[in-house]
Amino acid sequence: MHDEEEDSLDQMGKLAFCFRHGNIMSATGIPIQLEKALDSYKANYSAYKVTGNSEHKTAYENALANVNTLIQQMTSITITNDRYIRNFVGEYQSSNSELVKLQENSKRIQEEGPRLQDELAQSRQIHQRAAIEVDESGLYVKAGIVVALLVVVGIVGSL
Repeated sequence: MHDEEEDSLDQMGKLAFCFRHGNIMSATGIPIQLEKALDSYKANYSAYKVTGNSEHKTAYENALANVNTLIQQMTSITITNDRYIRNFVGEYQSSNSELVKLQENSKRIQEEGPRLQDELAQSRQIHQRAAIEVDESGLYVKAGIVVALLVVVGIVGSL
């Protein structure tokens, strides 16, 4: 049963590849086969409602069955792709644990980075304010020394 499931997944993967590659997708992202089936359904259903012709009824019923089949195939492909992605991510995480750790650290840095930048900016502002205050106090000390020297010179000069 396991081999049958793998074969089924392999066939679905090939089908998914067919839907993704080549000229199978229209500009709207809808597979061309589905788009044609929907157009056929719409045209034949309208024609049947207008004319009542049983050939149009058969044609729109067949088109509807085709639409349903295509939707089921696309759903199966989506499920298969989801399984493949989940398996790939699981294998990647187990085989590249160091890279996963680096990625987690990177996410943490991206989340904490703006906060750390704000803290750094605040710290720089505080440091600049402290430096300015220190410079001003140094000027006061220098001015005091100059005044004291002038007083001493004045006293010595008057003797």
